[in-house]
Amino acid sequence: DPHLIQFCDDASSDPGGVGIQSWTLDFGDSGGGVTTPGHCFGYFHQYAADGEYIVQLTVTTIDGRTGSTSVPVRVYARDVSITKFSAPPSARVGQTKAITGSVKNSSRYPENVIIELYKSVAGGGFELISTSPQSIPARRTIQFAFDYTFSSEDAQVGTVTFRVHVTILDAPDYFPGDNEAISSPPTVVRP
Repeated sequence: DPHLIQFCDDASSDPGGVGIQSWTLDFGDSGGGVTTPGHCFGYFHQYAADGEYIVQLTVTTIDGRTGSTSVPVRVYARDVSITKFSAPPSARVGQTKAITGSVKNSSRYPENVIIELYKSVAGGGFELISTSPQSIPARRTIQFAFDYTFSSEDAQVGTVTFRVHVTILDAPDYFPGDNEAISSPPTVVRP
């Protein structure tokens, strides 16, 4: 669950050499915190809602001195991913063929997304050729298809590689690393 976060990989020390008595973690969500004697490690906290929280660690030494540090923590349970993507192995100039795939919504929210299709260009890189706004119900997978008509420019290069990218429109994605796929092998294009 992306709302369950592990805290306290602690590197605090006492420059006075007296020693640390306790560590206090405030998770920033009005749900309290945890204070522990000994070593601070491996605490898990369950956030009730998406958001940005300021987590504060306060260290108290044996002689009563304190020091604190805080860090922002982003908690978003929104995640979509490309789960399948394929392009035809070959095509001829003038043929229209489908570029297909699927997008999975792993979150507990319905998501509005934009799916973008790119094609390789001579000399390297990709250019955007089509977009498709979609609504994906919570914890569901949808199929998508783009029709592409192969051109004489594609035949001159000899192959076309397609890339697809999906973006959630109204929230950050919990794991954006799975939002893109590239067709492999490239589509061979003949005159």
